[in-house]
Amino acid sequence: MYYPDISTIPPQAAPPTQDVSYTLTAEIERPRDSCQGVLVAYGSRHSGYALFIKDNRLMHGYSYCGETSVLTADLPLPLGAAAVGVAFHKTGALRGVFRLTIDGRVVAERAMDRTLLRISLESLRIGRSGLPTVVPEYDGTFPFDGAIRRVVYELADDHGT
Repeated sequence: MYYPDISTIPPQAAPPTQDVSYTLTAEIERPRDSCQGVLVAYGSRHSGYALFIKDNRLMHGYSYCGETSVLTADLPLPLGAAAVGVAFHKTGALRGVFRLTIDGRVVAERAMDRTLLRISLESLRIGRSGLPTVVPEYDGTFPFDGAIRRVVYELADDHGT
């Protein structure tokens, strides 16, 4: 669990989300529908993931050795307080399904036939991205201009199965 004003977590201390089911939830506050930016980014364009808001949509970007994919919510985000996140359900070795959630409701999902064995040697960042970005859908560090109350990772016990 991370609270403001923590912004950079070295990779050795980042949650071990590779080849395990997990949930990442960011409790946020958006006073305007124009509030956007990166909530969590781990890695870079070479390998990693980012949970971010752009154009009033929750998005999850994933880079597998430079091959990027972006999952976009099918609904706009509500104003005010919300719990937004991404859940990964492991379906086999280094594969699974990503699901975007807004206040517990699944708003998008995508199966991934391959995921990273090692996420990145870059740091995990909260509230902004590192450089280079994980996906080309946003530029620069793209700091979140709303409020992040906390970020929670929950890891399952299915690693290596």
